[in-house]
Amino acid sequence: MTENTTRVAPGLAVVCSLSEEDLARRSREVARDLFAFAEQVEELSDGFQWRFPGDGAWHAKLLDFVAVERTCCGFFRIELTFEPGLGPVTLTLRGPEGTRSFIARTFLA
Repeated sequence: MTENTTRVAPGLAVVCSLSEEDLARRSREVARDLFAFAEQVEELSDGFQWRFPGDGAWHAKLLDFVAVERTCCGFFRIELTFEPGLGPVTLTLRGPEGTRSFIARTFLA
């Protein structure tokens, strides 16, 4: 077995492809409609982790979030963990140096 560490492609910069206006709008929407409802938030050395309720409404919201972020913030390493028995869903965003501060500025400010 190998240790679970964050690996990203060399040279990926911590930048979003959205315009400043679109990023500001998305940041407000995601903070209000998604992250405000997290049951728990944990700061990681290279990102953040959130725990959400396990009911079906959150599955779709989280999957939509992941789909958008994969296209505009290609530096993210994104993990969704669905606990058994309809338990909580965990979203983890990680990346290269600067990712944690980008997330804090963009989604948690």
